[in-house]
Amino acid sequence: TLAGQFLLQECIGQGGCGDVYRALQIGVERSVAVKLLHASAARQPEFATRFAREARAAARLRHPNIVTVFQLGQSESGMPFIAMEWADATPIGRGPEPMSHDEILQAATQIASALCEAHEAGIIHRDLKPENILVGRRGGNPHVTLVDFGIAKVVNPELLQSGETHLTRLGVVYGTPSYLSPEQAGDTPLDARADLYSLGVVLYELFARQLPFSSQGMALLVDHLSTKPRHLAWCVPDLDPRIASLVMRLLEKEPSARPASARAVLE
Repeated sequence: TLAGQFLLQECIGQGGCGDVYRALQIGVERSVAVKLLHASAARQPEFATRFAREARAAARLRHPNIVTVFQLGQSESGMPFIAMEWADATPIGRGPEPMSHDEILQAATQIASALCEAHEAGIIHRDLKPENILVGRRGGNPHVTLVDFGIAKVVNPELLQSGETHLTRLGVVYGTPSYLSPEQAGDTPLDARADLYSLGVVLYELFARQLPFSSQGMALLVDHLSTKPRHLAWCVPDLDPRIASLVMRLLEKEPSARPASARAVLE
């Protein structure tokens, strides 16, 4: 039991620096998700700072499609944890049945709306991928919850603690290789349009049921930097050509060639 109120029940996810548990919040008797930092990571200032920044960033956001943070605390042994809303959902596109085009569009609209909230608050997610886009059902329709702001880039100075910087380490690639923007793959300065490229990869995969690039390792980074993917309209002939065109615009190598903002994508 953490902080006298979160009873850990089941480990549902494991990562390099922490684990995620399904837990019961005692008193209000509701299910929550608890992210608990590993002891080894907690001893490293960078991980501890990022963990606290994740909680502050997500807690600042108020949106029906962004996970709600309830509490940032410490266990009795001093391990930091974040308690968040429990989303009864699965990673987008990873369910037992493929999503219809209409369902993908509904989900895409919700993701774009969530990115509007984050970007306009000065937060770039930087790790948009199916595992961080959970989809459940509400009223028979898909409902998206965007999670895990653990490597978010915070460009809003109001969200930084005194003496903290939003700069990241030179030469370190943040994100998941299959969904990286060219800026991340090339370790060059990025803005919110990096998330739009990652959204394009996710949507391409959902519609085509395959990633735009299937290479591995360094070859995959090179593909993100310089290879033009096969046009989505060729992969999915029955897709509305306007949607196919939008997804391909999201996948442009130059940020200036993509839609200007998540708001533009949503519209």
